Formats: sequence, C-alpha cells, structure tokens
Amino acid sequence: MASCAVLAFPGLAMAGPMPVLPELPPLPTHYQGSHDFYAGILTGYIGGSTAGLGAGLVVGNTFQASDLLLGIEAMGFADTRGEISIEASARVGVPLTDTIDVFGNAGLGYSFDTAAYVSIGASLEAEMGDGWIVRVDYRYNHYLSGDPETHKVLMGLLRGF
Repeated sequence: MASCAVLAFPGLAMAGPMPVLPELPPLPTHYQGSHDFYAGILTGYIGGSTAGLGAGLVVGNTFQASDLLLGIEAMGFADTRGEISIEASARVGVPLTDTIDVFGNAGLGYSFDTAAYVSIGASLEAEMGDGWIVRVDYRYNHYLSGDPETHKVLMGLLRGF
C-alpha cells in the first residue's frame, strides 16, 4: 500500500474571499494637448552670410504627456536668396498658461543649395481661439557641408485641427 504525504499551510484555510476591487476609469485612447494636428505659414527674416526674407509651409502634430507637450513637425521653406529647403523636427514644450506654450526643437533639414543641416531653435505659441495659433520662431541652422550657418526669425499663423 502506498503512503501519501500531505503538506499543510497554516492560515491558508483562514484567508476568506478576495475583496472586490473598485471600478477603474478607462485608459485614454487619445492624448489631447493644447492642439493636435496643425498646419500654417511662417514668414520672416533669414540672416547669415547673406540676408533675406522667407516663407514656409509647416505641418505638425502635438500631444500632451503629463506636463510636457511633445510633437513632430515638417516644413518646406523658400527665401528671397533663392534657397529652397525641407526640414523635419522634434519638439518638446511646456504650457506657460492655458493659451501660451513655449517649445524647444531640434531637427534635420536639406537645402537644395547647400545640402544637409542640423536645426535647433525655440518657439512661443499663443492660441487665439477657434483653433488659430500665432507663433514666433527662432531657428539656427548649422550646415554639415561647412557653409555659413543661418539664423531664422519667423512669425506666422497656424490652424489647429
């Protein structure tokens, strides 16, 4: 006849039923920032070895993650010196008030005249209501080809969707 050993765990039989957990709120499916997708026009002054004026079309997306605003952006730009460029940037910002945000950005661009460049800068945005945003922008472009850097001071009107 075979013998069987039984192990006993003290207190296991005394545990009782599991408590009922409270209902948890649903996880967010969309992070709503001060604005999400946006598009607009930026115009302004370009300085460097030669000065000029320029204008660009910009599109991007911003979302809020805790106290930070995170975004990506693309811009096509042309200036009075004949230079045409495209640029893609990542943006990180903080809301200063309910309607004013400040951003830092960094990205890569390509000028059809001087080749690739690295761009860093800062933006100040004010929401005007009904999805309209006024932006003031500074960008420093360092050309990887060794060409003289440029500075852009831009202002524009964006529309958030």
